[in-house]
Amino acid sequence: MALIKNYKIGDDYEIENAYHIIDSVSLVKTIKKISEVSQETDSEYIASIFIHVFPSKASRNNGSKPIAFINCAMHEYADILKFKFNYNISDTENLVSQAYNHLKTTEYYKDAVED
Repeated sequence: MALIKNYKIGDDYEIENAYHIIDSVSLVKTIKKISEVSQETDSEYIASIFIHVFPSKASRNNGSKPIAFINCAMHEYADILKFKFNYNISDTENLVSQAYNHLKTTEYYKDAVED
């Protein structure tokens, strides 16, 4: 699976129909208190998405290196692309499918085409 959308490099150059794939998703298990009275806790999983961008699907399939990496350390994407989401461990969709579905809800990928 991939998301296809243009990718800007700087202010002057844009690659049309770049091929964005999820390279990896990392999970962190957190513990949260459900009740202060009983000290009961529950856990949740926070998933962080790491993306590789290729100029095209053919480039990716030919073993070329990505032209860009997009991840939560990149402040220029922080407002339009939420790299973290709550992973639903009991959902029938796997982690990567949930990650792609999350990306499609973000401002950055809302108009991307699935491949």
